Amino acid sequence: MIKSLHEHIVKETRNSFLINLAINGSLAWFIFRHRPTLALWGPNGFGQDMLVTALLLWLLLSVIVIAINRKKSKAGEFPQIAASDYPFMRRALRWLPRGIWAASTCLGFVGVILCALPLLIAFHVLDVSMMSPLNYSIFKGLWAGAMAAVATPIAILFPLLIPVAIGRTNASA
Repeated sequence: MIKSLHEHIVKETRNSFLINLAINGSLAWFIFRHRPTLALWGPNGFGQDMLVTALLLWLLLSVIVIAINRKKSKAGEFPQIAASDYPFMRRALRWLPRGIWAASTCLGFVGVILCALPLLIAFHVLDVSMMSPLNYSIFKGLWAGAMAAVATPIAILFPLLIPVAIGRTNASA
């Protein structure tokens, strides 16, 4: 049994940050390293890459983490969560569909809206229209790690706070 939900969330968030930093930074370097510069938009632009990355990272991370934690929740591996715990998160997650794929798809679009679009707008406003492959790889690794660090606690708490069906649940609300 997991003794502390907070410690579990911190550990999983740290691991998710490091894994996504390494994978996304490495993939960006592998894909773009032979180009002299990368344009924000256009063929092979990093703007398109950021939109796709945000969608896929949030979607795939959510599918995996929700499924694992839903299974752990059903097995009784988490401590009881009081109805007063995580009130903001509980209210925010209520609008999501209950199915793993449907909820994860919605979270994928949340990732695009909250993580990719504001940065792309900032790049446009600040006139960041080009990046070297190395700079983009470093940026993308850190950015993907940060997105994973935001998405992981949400995906862990979703199956605990929002029950799928009537029956055993850790969310006593």
